[in-house]
Amino acid sequence: MAVGRTWVRVSAGLIAGLTALGTCAVASAMVNGTSDTAHPEAGALYFSAAPDGARHFACSGALIDTEVFLTAAHCFTETVRETGSLPVSWVTFDEHPTASSTYYAGTVTLDPNYDKTTTHDNLYADDVDDYAVVHLAADPGITPAQLPTAGLDARLPRGQSLTVVGYGTSVTQGGGAPTYPPTGQRESAMLTLQTVTPNWMHESQNPVHGNGGACGGDSGGPNYLRGTHIVLSTTITGDMVCRATNVSIRLDTPNARAFLATQVSYPLP
Repeated sequence: MAVGRTWVRVSAGLIAGLTALGTCAVASAMVNGTSDTAHPEAGALYFSAAPDGARHFACSGALIDTEVFLTAAHCFTETVRETGSLPVSWVTFDEHPTASSTYYAGTVTLDPNYDKTTTHDNLYADDVDDYAVVHLAADPGITPAQLPTAGLDARLPRGQSLTVVGYGTSVTQGGGAPTYPPTGQRESAMLTLQTVTPNWMHESQNPVHGNGGACGGDSGGPNYLRGTHIVLSTTITGDMVCRATNVSIRLDTPNARAFLATQVSYPLP
């Protein structure tokens, strides 16, 4: 998402507007999440209008090769539709990004089968090719996350514990309309697997059951097999108030592997 998930399709301006309405109830970072230090390969994607322009947070993602950062293709859609070109893109792996953080410039490659930049069909959750990578201009010196073996997601049992990581917003719930204040840091939360379909993983992030989950700005963020650095899927969408369900796109499918195999320097597992 451009600072959002698909069903939580909120722009940076809208988030600012919602936040300005006032805080209602308690904000829970990344929805029942906590500051994350266990996944240094998870990073934040920023855009700027020019190489020396101001950088603005866009999405989340993860390093999957020494200089290859995986995120969601729909993060770039609005900019391409508005300007006809990809934005100047940057990635930082700082846990708490600031203006003085280290930002790595990069070249963006969208999955060639992703077509939402040329159509006005906004059903991103139906696009089974919502993959993008940023090829960084320098090696950040961080051990990359691991990609899954073919078909791994489909073999996981219902209730499997997962970890979602991102730099997106928190959410306030109760006492009025929700607001989406930014957390300003990398955070993680536990999800549990509900169902696996041919291209998607549906995950519970219901805090009533002890889960947390993603919200605005967490698109492209990694969904790990809990306790590992294996990225099973990347966050794409969820419910409007970031409470019930996270929907992520699988990385173990034939179409995902066909794209990823052309972007990394090693044979896929």
